This record gives sequence, structure tokens and C-alpha cells, in this order.
Amino acid sequence: MRITSVSLPDFLECKTLLSLLQNHKEDYKLRVEHPNLNIYSNNLNWLLAITYKIQNCEEIWSPTSSIEKLLQPNIIISKNPTNYPIKLTLGNNGHIDPSFIQWAENNKKLIKIGNGLKEKILNSGYVSGMYFYVRDEKVLNLINLMISSAIVRIDKILCKEDIR
Repeated sequence: MRITSVSLPDFLECKTLLSLLQNHKEDYKLRVEHPNLNIYSNNLNWLLAITYKIQNCEEIWSPTSSIEKLLQPNIIISKNPTNYPIKLTLGNNGHIDPSFIQWAENNKKLIKIGNGLKEKILNSGYVSGMYFYVRDEKVLNLINLMISSAIVRIDKILCKEDIR
């Protein structure tokens, strides 16, 4: 354990930031990576207002115009190309038959699934929030027939290089 002293100006700035975050009604995301706090939002005016009230704001980033039109729900932009451009996220809405894992093992060119998820499905464990990847829409349709009640989200992955 350690104790870190905080100066009064830093404390007051944190209170201001907390107030700005609590009073904001639109969606935003926070990411804390010591010593940085990242705020993600689609509201540029709100982000700019934060920079005027907080002295230690270092940068604001926005997407390039070529990517901006693609920023829609269920689109993931990746730096690297992938052979599995569809991500399926699971919930606990339905049971996944353990035979699905045998199918996945027999079709490794169609599906990319981690060992942890395989183990959870085989043991009828909690899979909410876990995910796997598939090769294309045809495979997605096939998997939908097998486990549609367990799928809560489908994301499409686009490679940054392919966007022009």
C-alpha cells in the first residue's frame, strides 16, 4: 500500500471533471490507464468544454474524414487485416450445445474461437460477454441456425488499409 498526496488545485480540477461527467446525459466512455484518463464521446462541443475547464488536457483526437462515415454501431475498425471479419458476442439468453465446439474444431477455417470460450461451452458455463469470430456471412447464417438465441451482438470488422 502507498499513500499519494494530491495538491489542492489537482483535487479541485478532479471535482470539476467529476461534475462535468455526472451532468452529461449523452453516452460517453472512460478509460483509465495510469496516469491517463481517456474520454470518448461523439459530442465534440462537450469535449471542447472540458478542455476549457481542465488545465491538464493534453490532446483531442477525431477520426479522419474517410473513416468518419463508417463510424456506426456494430462496425469495428482494425489496424490489421483479418481472415475473420465478423465478431459474434454471446449472452446468457440461450443454451449452447457442447456439440457446437466439435463443429468449430472440425471447421477451423470458418470460425476462430478461443480456448476459454470452448471450455465454458463444454462445461455449460457463463459465456455472457465472450466472443468469437467467423469468416463470412454464409458462416454467420449457419451459426445463427445453431446458436441464434445465445448471440447478442454481431460486429463487422473493417481493416483501416481497405478504407479509402
